[in-house]
Amino acid sequence: MASAAAAGWLPWYVPALVAMLFAQYAIDSVLRRGQPIASKLGHLCGIANYALVLTLAAEPIIREARLIIDYGAPLMAVFYLAAMGERIRGYLR
Repeated sequence: MASAAAAGWLPWYVPALVAMLFAQYAIDSVLRRGQPIASKLGHLCGIANYALVLTLAAEPIIREARLIIDYGAPLMAVFYLAAMGERIRGYLR
């Protein structure tokens, strides 16, 4: 994703948020000794990451892929932030 952002195919904030979400998960795993807080949104974000990579790969072939990326990136950012919030909320319980 970072390469796609560097090439201008993807907004820079998408790979940055993916990295932040993964870092939060990794830190959570260490702090909770391998038992991270379950996050349904986090799991769905992982699935969305695969869909995004496939869409990026299809972009040279399928014209609509560009529209999906352009309109979907801000929605994915909100989705990533919500997953981070869900994990933080788990700490506050």
